[in-house]
Amino acid sequence: FGILERLGEDLVSHVERQTAQKWNPQIGVCLYCASGILIRRKGIELEDHPGRYLIIPDVSEEPFAPLPIGEWTYDVSDPAGLQAWKEALQELSRDFEQLKAQARRKVHGKDGLELSCSGAAIAFLADALKESGGRGTVMTSRRPNFGVGSIPYRDQELVGGKLQGIYTTSTPLQFQGKLKPPEQEASEFYTQLGAECLKNRVAIDVLYHTSPAVQPAFLDMATMGQLCRATCGKLHWISCHDWEENMYQELTRQVQSFAVSDAVFKLRCSNGIQVKSYFVGGGNVVDGNLGGSPEVELPMVSTETTIAVELDHRVGGINKDRKFAYLQAALLYTTRGGQRRVRVST
Repeated sequence: FGILERLGEDLVSHVERQTAQKWNPQIGVCLYCASGILIRRKGIELEDHPGRYLIIPDVSEEPFAPLPIGEWTYDVSDPAGLQAWKEALQELSRDFEQLKAQARRKVHGKDGLELSCSGAAIAFLADALKESGGRGTVMTSRRPNFGVGSIPYRDQELVGGKLQGIYTTSTPLQFQGKLKPPEQEASEFYTQLGAECLKNRVAIDVLYHTSPAVQPAFLDMATMGQLCRATCGKLHWISCHDWEENMYQELTRQVQSFAVSDAVFKLRCSNGIQVKSYFVGGGNVVDGNLGGSPEVELPMVSTETTIAVELDHRVGGINKDRKFAYLQAALLYTTRGGQRRVRVST
C-alpha cells in the first residue's frame, strides 16, 4: 500500500509537468481472492459502515463491475482527491490482516490463498474500463487457477531423462491447436477478452511477484504475456529480495511514460510500392478501403511501441526515371487530455 501511495504522488508530479495540456488521471485499487473481488467504495468514511466495502462473489461465471468506475477511483490531480486516495490506502492497510484471514477460508477444500482468480480480476478490470478506456494492472503471485480464465497445469515433464513439452509451455494457449477441454476453454476466454479490450481501448498489464527463495510454480507467462501483447500492455516478473523498489519502479514507469490511446497507424507509399504486411505486438490490422494500404488500430501507444512494415513491389514496379521512392507514416491518436491529434512523418 505504501508503493501505491507513492504512485499517486508521482502521478501528481507528472501531471504538473505537463505544460501543454492538463488532464485528470484517475487511480483506484481493488483486492481479489477465491472468495470474490473486493472494492473499497469512495465517500463512505465510517469504519463500521456496512456498505464501506463491496464484494463481488462471482468469480466463476461472468465477473463484472457493478459500480461506475468513478465510485472507487480518485482524481489525484486534485489535492482533495490525492488525500482521499491516501486515506483509502491507509484504511485498506489497517483492514488487510482481517481481509487476509477471510481469504484463507476453504474453497473446494483448498486454502483460499493457494487459489488465484486473477483471470476474473482481469475480466473485472476490462468491464470497469470499457466505457472510458485506460490501463489496468493485475498483480499476482500465481497463474489463474480458479474461476473464469483458469489455466490448467501444463508444465514440461521429465520423461526418459529428457524434458518434454517445452514447445507446449512456451506457446500461448491462444495459438495452440488440439487442446484439452480445460485448455480450450482458457484459450477462448483470453482470446475473447483480448479482443474486447482492444475494441474498448483497454491495455492490460500483468505483474507477477514471486519469492526468489521458493521455486516458483508454473506461471504460464506465455498465455498471460499474449493477452498483454494483444492489448498493448506489458508482462512483468519480479523475483528478488528488494522487490519493493523494483515493483515501485515498474509501476511508476507506466504512470510517467508518454502514452496515448485510441490510435490508428497507416503507411502510404509512392507509385510502384505497397504495404504487404505489418508486424506489431498488439492491435488489429484492418484492410484498406478501395485498394488502399491497410492500417493498424492500437488501444495504446507508448515510447516502447514498435511497428515493422514489410513492403512489396506493385505490378510494374517503380518507374526507372524516378530517383526516389516516398513513404508517409501517419499516426492518429488521443492524448491523455482528450485531444485528437495526428503526427505525420514523410
